[in-house]
Amino acid sequence: MRASVLLSSIAASLPTFLPSRARALKYTAAISLGALLVYVAGTTVSFVVQLFEVSAAEASKFIQVLLPLLQRPVLDLDFLPDEFQRLPPTPEGVYEYAPASYHPFLFRRSPSLPGAWEWSDGLGVWFDTDNFRDSTQGVPEPPALIFILRLHVEALIRRRRAGPPRRRLPPPIDTAKTNRRLDAAPDCLCCPISHALMRVPVVAPSGATYEHECIQRWVQQQHTDPVNGAPLSEEDLYPNLALRHLIETWLGGTAELTDGEGDGGPGRGP
Repeated sequence: MRASVLLSSIAASLPTFLPSRARALKYTAAISLGALLVYVAGTTVSFVVQLFEVSAAEASKFIQVLLPLLQRPVLDLDFLPDEFQRLPPTPEGVYEYAPASYHPFLFRRSPSLPGAWEWSDGLGVWFDTDNFRDSTQGVPEPPALIFILRLHVEALIRRRRAGPPRRRLPPPIDTAKTNRRLDAAPDCLCCPISHALMRVPVVAPSGATYEHECIQRWVQQQHTDPVNGAPLSEEDLYPNLALRHLIETWLGGTAELTDGEGDGGPGRGP
């Protein structure tokens, strides 16, 4: 008797239990969907904020790089962006760079237009820096877009203010056949920037002599003479043939320089 009563009560409660469970499942699904939407929205907002910040940084760098160029009457046609200074290019002269650490792109000097650059999304097709729409991957992210545009504008500025062809320098001094220890070269034969023996010594208007590659990089970044802070361009640098001859003589073992000899201060000994 009691069993039949229990079964009857359970059967009577089923119609009310089932809709309640269905409603609970609906509520659970709604809450889960709401949590997912909140997460996606939060992640999207965070991404947009980060994208805005790195884009603003690229825009600030855009101005910092181009404004000094507008103040110089003569510019070199060819240039290497600061971002590429420490990047090893491929044997074909291609640099792989990811603006703001986003998707990496490939860059190379234009083979047809002196001073210009080209970019690629890595699929084998190269585009001019004023072409953003033909890439199969779509328009680059804003930081990359600003960087590519900066290359284009800088090339235009340099083309308008290009000076005479760059002065040809003697080839680097061959240091492979010397019996001298290069790290023991006298100070007067070493570059004051790198403190290494100079292979292409060039002299600035201040009278100081530098390794050409070191002072070239300095001028491209600072546009001043390291000695006195005066404006300095690559056109102001001339080969120091007298010091070059002295370096070659020292490498050949036919010269012994004493401390203080030359214009570089105390020597470090042969």
